[in-house]
Amino acid sequence: MSPPGRPADVAFLTVEEATRFLRVSPTTIYRRIADGVLPAVRVGRESGPLRIPVDALDRFLEGELLAAARRD
Repeated sequence: MSPPGRPADVAFLTVEEATRFLRVSPTTIYRRIADGVLPAVRVGRESGPLRIPVDALDRFLEGELLAAARRD
């Protein structure tokens, strides 16, 4: 899954790219990362920018869809 306008071989997304793709706020993404629900890695230093693996985002979405289906 790649955000519109991105090549299919992109392995990581920035928080901004993930928010645009999911149409949620950056706060939502940061909360899911802090909760351990959405894996992310820091690039460079310990305080470097976060990157979200695309395959982790796929698994996150699959889990959200399954949870929504169970609620219905």
